[in-house]
Amino acid sequence: MKTESIISLLLAVFGTTLFTILLGYHLIGQAAFVILMSTLAFVCIVIPVLRRLKQLDIKNLKMTLDKIENARDDVFAKEKDLAKISLLVSQLFAFNSAFEGRIYQPETHRLQQEWYNRKMAELLVAIKTSSFATEEVLKYFHAMRRYEISDGASQKLEWHNLMNMIREDIGEKKTTEETNDSGCSGIGMVPL
Repeated sequence: MKTESIISLLLAVFGTTLFTILLGYHLIGQAAFVILMSTLAFVCIVIPVLRRLKQLDIKNLKMTLDKIENARDDVFAKEKDLAKISLLVSQLFAFNSAFEGRIYQPETHRLQQEWYNRKMAELLVAIKTSSFATEEVLKYFHAMRRYEISDGASQKLEWHNLMNMIREDIGEKKTTEETNDSGCSGIGMVPL
């Protein structure tokens, strides 16, 4: 790099001196002098950066542009996925709002649970969750299912475990003995 700079400087000094002498002796005209000096300036600028220009890799530049295009396509694909996920979450909230706190009917509860299970499965597929994340999302469904199929003392224990799971998720301390939990499935609902 240093050698190219020295060569460029020497060429600029020599060329400027030569073209000025030729102009002074009227061997070249003013237009020719301007053209020669412009060419000399261009050559003197190109010489130091010639090595860098030789290393300009058009193939990798094209590959980089292709990567940018692929990234843009991925963003548009993610946008479509996000729209689908938003719709599923909105449906889950709307469905939950419509049924929450209503009178309990066994058939209504069964249909509600089936609908929830299907929509949650669709949502988990849409957001491409791992099996661990899927279990984390469905832990309340599984805990409530265990509660529903148990009876007596085991049902009370399952309810206690469910309440502790909720306490843990909201950052409260787990309890060893339940005193406030009635074992009911919700406000205005009869015990399961």
